[in-house]
Amino acid sequence: MQNESDYNELAQKLYLILKEHIHYPQAILKTQFKRINKTVQDVSQEDLQALATQIGKSVANFTNPNKGREVEKAISELIKG
Repeated sequence: MQNESDYNELAQKLYLILKEHIHYPQAILKTQFKRINKTVQDVSQEDLQALATQIGKSVANFTNPNKGREVEKAISELIKG
């Protein structure tokens, strides 16, 4: 996975959200972006909107449902700006 400095601004913000809730945010980013053929350099707000629920579910699977909901909510707020 690339270094955080290689991420576009949106991916950096998402990384920071995930980092608050899980120990391996890069793995989730890589997996979820791969599902939609995107990278940390070209992901857009529309892409995040499409992935928000799935990212939340991934976090919930590795932690707990509350953290998954928190991440999904934070992504929604990020998308809204």
